[in-house]
Amino acid sequence: MAQVSPNATPAYKRIQGAILRRIEAGQLMPGDAVDSERELAKIHYVSLMTARHALAGLERERLGQASSRSWDFCGAAENPFQQARELY
Repeated sequence: MAQVSPNATPAYKRIQGAILRRIEAGQLMPGDAVDSERELAKIHYVSLMTARHALAGLERERLGQASSRSWDFCGAAENPFQQARELY
């Protein structure tokens, strides 16, 4: 795994940012499935727990919801784009 400098953005926030950029770009619409935790872990070179943490944070912000084997963008936030800008 790559070394991260002390001032770098935490990995879970980088994952959240990547997902939020996909939402802003219109690549993810309400009801669309996001990459699985395992896929996110592989894509971002992080542990499964870090990928899980990233999705859990987005779920807490009501931007998505975990289902049986995936995580779906639900667009439940009042204004997900404004919320994303405030978070990042």
